[in-house]
Amino acid sequence: FFFFFFFQAEDGIRDVERSRGLGDVYKRQVIRNLPLESPRNDSIVKNIEKDCTLTPAKDIVIEKDEKEKKERRAEKSERSGEIQRKEEKKFPRLVGLKNFGVNCYINAGLQCLLCIPELSEYFLHEKFASLNYETKSPTKPVCNMMASWYEEMFYGKRSTVSPKDFMERCPGGQQDAHEFFVHTLFPLVQRETDFAVKIQRNDAWNSEQVWSWYRNTSRNIFDELFGGLYKNTVVCKKCMHNSVTYDPFLGVSLTISGSHLYECLNKEFKEEKLPKCVGYKCLKCENKTAAVKREQIERPPKYLLLHLKRLIKNSTKVSDSIKYPLTLTLNDYCVNREDTTYSLIAVCVHLGGCYGGHFYCLGKREKKVICACV
Repeated sequence: FFFFFFFQAEDGIRDVERSRGLGDVYKRQVIRNLPLESPRNDSIVKNIEKDCTLTPAKDIVIEKDEKEKKERRAEKSERSGEIQRKEEKKFPRLVGLKNFGVNCYINAGLQCLLCIPELSEYFLHEKFASLNYETKSPTKPVCNMMASWYEEMFYGKRSTVSPKDFMERCPGGQQDAHEFFVHTLFPLVQRETDFAVKIQRNDAWNSEQVWSWYRNTSRNIFDELFGGLYKNTVVCKKCMHNSVTYDPFLGVSLTISGSHLYECLNKEFKEEKLPKCVGYKCLKCENKTAAVKREQIERPPKYLLLHLKRLIKNSTKVSDSIKYPLTLTLNDYCVNREDTTYSLIAVCVHLGGCYGGHFYCLGKREKKVICACV
C-alpha cells in the first residue's frame, strides 16, 4: 500500500534555462557537467622552451618558483582533502529512529529525506544561518533542530536517534506521513526562511513573472527542491476565450485510478468538462457558460513528490495495488512536452487501515536500496 514517492530529476532536464532561480546548488550541478579543460598548444610551449637559457640569476628565480609551487600544491592538497572529507560525509552510516509507538509516520518521512543530498548539505552546513533578510521567525529554532538532527544521524555515536523534537511540533498526535510533510515540517521551515512580508501575486502575470515572484518570496530549501509550476487553462465554450493562470506546487496528489502510476497521472492531467451548472463565468464574454479545464506542468521540479490519495472521505482506505516504474517520464503532462525524466529514490509505505497500521520507507542511498523499518 504505497502512499507517496520521491523522484529525482535526471540530467536530461537540468539545463541552464531551468536552473535560473533554482538556487546555487542547482547551478553548480549544471556547471559540473560542462567541459573545464581546453586543448594544450604544444608548439607554443616548445618555442618558449627553445628560447630560454638558464643563468645563475634565473636559477634563483626558478628555485623560488619551485618553492612557491610546492606550497601551492600542499595548500591545494589540503583543500582537496577537506573537500573529499566533506563529500564522504554526505552519505555516511545508516542509523535508525526510535519508535515510541505513535511516531512511525515521522520516522518514515525523515528517512526519505535522508535520500536527498542537497537537504543534508543545507542543514549540516547551516546555510539557513546566512539569510540576511527579515523572516517571520528570525531565531530559526526548527532549522537548528533539523541541523542537530542531521548531525546526530550522520556523525553521532548512537545506533538509534530519538525524534522527540519533531513529535513535540506535531499537533494532534498521530498523522499521515504526507500530512507531516505538507502541514507540519514544510510550513515550519518556510516560516523561518521565507520573507516576512510577501508581495501580492497578480493573476494576470505570465509564467515567468509568477515563477520569479515565487522563487524570490519562497526562498526555503523545500520550495527550491520540490517547487514546480502548474499551468491552468479554462476555455469558454461560447466565445472560445482562453483563461490562463499559473500556480506553484510542492507535490502532486493523485486519485487512485487503474493499476499503474501512469493511469493515475492520466486521470489527474486529463481535460475536465465543466457544465454550465458549475457556474464558470467567462472573463471575456462575462457569461456563465460550459467550459473545458486543463492542468499541465509549466515548470517541473527538481525533486518530484507524488502522493497517492488512499484515504477517502468516509474513513476508508483504497487498497488497490499500484505498479510504479523506477524511471518516470512526464513529457505528456508538461506544456513544452520536453524530455522530463525522473529516477525513483524513495517510497513511503503504509500497512494497515485508517484506524491503525505502520509506516516504513524504501530509499536509495549510496546507490543502494535500503529498507527503514521503524
